[in-house]
Amino acid sequence: MSKYVPKNEEKFSYDTGRMCRKCKKGNYITSGRSWDEYVPETKETVTEKRGVDVKHSDGTTSQISWNVSVDKYSGGYTTRQTKSISKCNKCGHKFKPNAAIFISIGFFLIALILAVLSWTLDIITPFVIVLAVISIIGCIAGIITKWGEVRVKLTNIFAVILIIASILISVDNGARIAGGSLSSMRTGFRINQFGSNSMVISTNRNLSGVIVIPSQHRGTNITAIGRNGFADTSISTIIIPRTLSLLMENSFARNPYLTSIILHENIYISHGIVSPPFHSSNNVTIFAESSTKPIYWNNYWNASNGALNEAGQFVGGGGFRPIIWGVNLSEAGDFVVSFLRSEGNIERGMQYDGSVPIINAPYRMGYIFGGWAVGRVNGTVVYNAAHVYRAAYGSMLYAVWV
Repeated sequence: MSKYVPKNEEKFSYDTGRMCRKCKKGNYITSGRSWDEYVPETKETVTEKRGVDVKHSDGTTSQISWNVSVDKYSGGYTTRQTKSISKCNKCGHKFKPNAAIFISIGFFLIALILAVLSWTLDIITPFVIVLAVISIIGCIAGIITKWGEVRVKLTNIFAVILIIASILISVDNGARIAGGSLSSMRTGFRINQFGSNSMVISTNRNLSGVIVIPSQHRGTNITAIGRNGFADTSISTIIIPRTLSLLMENSFARNPYLTSIILHENIYISHGIVSPPFHSSNNVTIFAESSTKPIYWNNYWNASNGALNEAGQFVGGGGFRPIIWGVNLSEAGDFVVSFLRSEGNIERGMQYDGSVPIINAPYRMGYIFGGWAVGRVNGTVVYNAAHVYRAAYGSMLYAVWV
């Protein structure tokens, strides 16, 4: 006797609306039957092990175990079963599900990945471009070919829309790259907008050379560099705008090739206890527009090794970067014009091993620093960058740019 007992059998037939892939003239007609199947109740006897722990008067324990037979029941319910087949009503071709819908869903998932990458990385990368090309080709193929399924076409249409939106967002965000250039796809930094101001919160760690931070982003002033904003890069110089008013902890940390930076007088340096902004950037020379250290900069703001502990004390390592105070800047604040030599306005700093670091040259875009002239603009060079500290007090020193 059969295990399954069919009941309430019904036959059905309907037009699927899908055009035949073979003759392209007829439609697939699905026909078949459905029925109730009662699964009889069955009993199975199984052996299970039972046991208890027995504690004796002497404090020891032992286990007593035994086997028992247990009856387990299954079945006793009804399920609805269906069996069908689809054939073309013109040529009799049998319909078999193909990979069209799965391919379509695959391209749509690629489009989702593309969207996530573009919104996360903020800039177009070669990997994003490859995904976009593959997705668009596949989706357009799904739209224009007769795969027959409306859901396939709709899925691909949505995928293409998503891809185009992702690319537009990537291109728009790519305009954040220094200098507004898209020539290098993986160079740039990420900017977040907070109300009417913006902050540089992270950078591509592959950055190198000269970096220029724009003064504005989407109509808002860039006013801050966040914690670790330009940490762990290979930049040599960074030009910051006058709109910048805040440097947070580790802003330029661990940049071994950073040689010079200009700090405007309106900049506030964070007093955080994690690390100073130039931590482990052991080659930078700082040109400060302020004539002396502002009272809201802590005493370790230019430390290049060590860190502040929770008590605000500088611990570990040692080393402070050289500073030239009171420099006169260009109107845009992007290069040094001159400074008046006075007592204490050149701090030569100290390396972590106790040696005196070399004072580096300032930087100007498109020019080479020739040295320091005394008394007049474009005069004869008297001091090179490393020996400018030898200038007599009261001397007005002018940067010579060639």
